[in-house]
Amino acid sequence: MFIGRLDDCRELGELTQTALELLDDLFGIGSSMLLMADHDLKSLFVVAHHGYASGVGAEIAVDEGVIGVAAQRRRQVLVSHVTRARNLNRAAARSRTEDRHEIPLPGLADAQSLVATPVLLRGRLMGVLYVDSAEPGRFGTVDGELIDVIARHIAMSIGLLDTTADDLNLSPGPRRAGTKPGADSGARSVSFHDPDGTVLIDGDYIIRGVAGRILCAMLTEYQRSGRTRFSNRELRLNRDLGLPPGNDNLDARLVTLRRRLAERGDPAGRGRALA
Repeated sequence: MFIGRLDDCRELGELTQTALELLDDLFGIGSSMLLMADHDLKSLFVVAHHGYASGVGAEIAVDEGVIGVAAQRRRQVLVSHVTRARNLNRAAARSRTEDRHEIPLPGLADAQSLVATPVLLRGRLMGVLYVDSAEPGRFGTVDGELIDVIARHIAMSIGLLDTTADDLNLSPGPRRAGTKPGADSGARSVSFHDPDGTVLIDGDYIIRGVAGRILCAMLTEYQRSGRTRFSNRELRLNRDLGLPPGNDNLDARLVTLRRRLAERGDPAGRGRALA
């Protein structure tokens, strides 16, 4: 049933969320997140989570905590006791509190056991599947093997997706007749900072990097012309975004961007391809 449901998914956003929901529905794993590897394989970012209040867009380096260790070593890390988990995650927690422009990494505050599993496709690191539980010893060897199989199926399903031709729809909500883009009473203050691509809305940190540059480019064009539809091809050809050649992870960044905006209640980014 798990494999069949993933095969029915046609978009990355749908696939990633469905996979985590099925972990809960079929196997009773109520809290989980899926992180995707950045193009340089030096960091990972949360593209989907289940059982946590927020956290999409949170980043972690590929050498921090159990997630970073699993990514770096390309091997599953299973921790059954909270003491060891705290030691392994201390560096990641410290790095997240030192920068106010940082989205807190999701996770149960009272986690007693956890598993971080690399998501690999033909040996290439695509991301990490992380699950945790407040129950000590919740995950054992059998659970680890099951999660490893699930991670492999997620990788294969992502590899089979057709991510070539979706249009993007930036929907800031209806404007009153006769008003210009950005001139309505619900206008937001948007700040963009180079060179890291950080975007602030009304002074609040939203996202940075490639996703931040994408959001800035779309909002700038909307402000200029009122246009709300954009194509993947158009974004890939936009050199100002700084997309790396080859595996640019554009689709994962778009999914992350829309979910980040949705978590904050921002109306922008309600288009299908950003879902």
